[in-house]
Amino acid sequence: MPESAQSEDAQLIALRALSHKERTVSEMLELLEGRGVERTERERVVGELIEIGTLDDRHYAEQFAADKRSLALWGRDRIQRTLIERGIDSSIATAAVDEPDAYAQEVERAETALASRDLDLATERDRRRGLEFLSRRGFEFEAAHDAIRRAQIG
Repeated sequence: MPESAQSEDAQLIALRALSHKERTVSEMLELLEGRGVERTERERVVGELIEIGTLDDRHYAEQFAADKRSLALWGRDRIQRTLIERGIDSSIATAAVDEPDAYAQEVERAETALASRDLDLATERDRRRGLEFLSRRGFEFEAAHDAIRRAQIG
């Protein structure tokens, strides 16, 4: 296939993929590789998408973190770990999970997540189950513990 045809195909593949959902740079490179696009062409197309702002890991990370905080009630550890697994640089992932008054926000989200469970927090067994549940959701131990303590009081 002529080089210009492959270039147009790679661009079309990338733009179609982005029309379905936002992707990280790493995900886009993998997608193009899976479609048989040569390395230099993958890098060129991705570079152009980054340059025009269509592909932006920082924006992706911020949106992902906001969605997972509010919709899925994930803790910062799980959000950060998932971003890194998706190819986001660790410094960008860390910045995305940092928020003003982060600890208080984390405890509030943990409380909200905990309220969705039918647990009698007066029992040691249910407090332990609550901690395990919040841990799986990616909440730090201290935030999970404080959320359980606040839920017992309130």
